[in-house]
Amino acid sequence: MTVTREYPDVKDVSVVLEDGVLSVTLNRPDSLNSLTQGMLVAIADAMDLAAGDPEVRVVRLGGAGRGFSSGAGISEEDQNADTHDAEGVLDAANRAVASIVALPKPVVAAVQGPAAGVGVSLALACDVVLASESAFFLLAFTKIGLMPDGGASALVAA
Repeated sequence: MTVTREYPDVKDVSVVLEDGVLSVTLNRPDSLNSLTQGMLVAIADAMDLAAGDPEVRVVRLGGAGRGFSSGAGISEEDQNADTHDAEGVLDAANRAVASIVALPKPVVAAVQGPAAGVGVSLALACDVVLASESAFFLLAFTKIGLMPDGGASALVAA
């Protein structure tokens, strides 16, 4: 029997449960799935719901289009002074990574194209990373004078 249920609809993140697989898909392909605070909160919320959902056997985290995630959004729209909260984005990234690591069910990252910045942290937080031939991982924080976010310092060494 096929059980299909859609988790709460969130802008730029598709979360669908089908046959025991919870697919969490970043859905901003025009920006290579650059992450907003809302997207990071949605990822954490999905993981938290999955932890208590007996129908979820495994979680698949992926990106729509040609990239997994180009990291935190840095476009003019993402950095709008009226709506951008840098501390909130960092907190949401840390919560998303922590929720993936804490999930008592396997989480598989399906990575194609770039995984950069906090996108790398999300992938590395997963139990298994399946990388296509086009996949690459980039932690460029030091090149722009920043410390790694999203637990990258701990996850890269793991």
